[in-house]
Amino acid sequence: FVGAFNTGGFVNFEYILNQLNEKTKIIGLSTGANPKHMKEQFSKRERMFKKRNGVDLNHVSRFSIINFNKIKKKINHLIYFGYKKGFVDKSYKDFKNKIDLQPCISDKIQFVRNINKINLKSFIYYSGSGYLHKGLDLIIEYFIQNQNLTLHICSPNYEKKFLNFYKISKYKNIIYNGNVKEDSNKAKELFSKCGYIISMNCSGGGSAALAVGRRYGLIPVVWKNEDCNPKACYIILKESIYGINKVIKKLINMDLNKYLKLSKENIKISQENSSIYYQKRLFKIFRKINAKK
Repeated sequence: FVGAFNTGGFVNFEYILNQLNEKTKIIGLSTGANPKHMKEQFSKRERMFKKRNGVDLNHVSRFSIINFNKIKKKINHLIYFGYKKGFVDKSYKDFKNKIDLQPCISDKIQFVRNINKINLKSFIYYSGSGYLHKGLDLIIEYFIQNQNLTLHICSPNYEKKFLNFYKISKYKNIIYNGNVKEDSNKAKELFSKCGYIISMNCSGGGSAALAVGRRYGLIPVVWKNEDCNPKACYIILKESIYGINKVIKKLINMDLNKYLKLSKENIKISQENSSIYYQKRLFKIFRKINAKK
């Protein structure tokens, strides 16, 4: 039995677990960090938001209510999205039988960068629900303060209270694009306008969204808790607008030749998120699991 459990949508995992035969091999799938760590980081973000803005908002959370320590004895193996020694791996430090895996993105994304369209002052936020968890609050506040830079927001989820609080329609440099399918013409047009993909995810695990950005040749700019391949990307070390600025002010003045080199490297890195790589990795994982008695 393979079941995901770490985020809020997977509400039936523990119930199913209790119905299984004792001889069943149970594999937990963690698409991000340990729920306990996700909750801790999210609670920290809520406090930071309130301190900066003086208000409470009902933010969409991402973590599951499951207590991993309570169920871990029933789980034989753990497959997690992320990298060895990364944020997710460390959040399960007391669990031995864990295996890393990268999420799969569309193989239909075929893209060649047009040098004339590259804008090092344009950034894209590309993600699903949980804007506070993903750090969109810090990102928006930074771009409000730096209106010479452009931010494109792409998400299938419209968190009305969050976006209304910031009144983003007031700012010409912050553009909400809504749902943009990763292999669509709209995505191709939009990603070609941007230089970087940005995320302040407080507990990310092998983000598929970042992989999409990389496939289009964008360079990731991420908070240190974002469990992504650290090669050819830029890590934000301070969880603040100051921390974001310290990195971005270097990026917008990057030499174009250096940028193109990093862009090509990111396209290459994104191949670890192809369906072929994903399939081979899964086969290898299950062969390993089945070999163990």
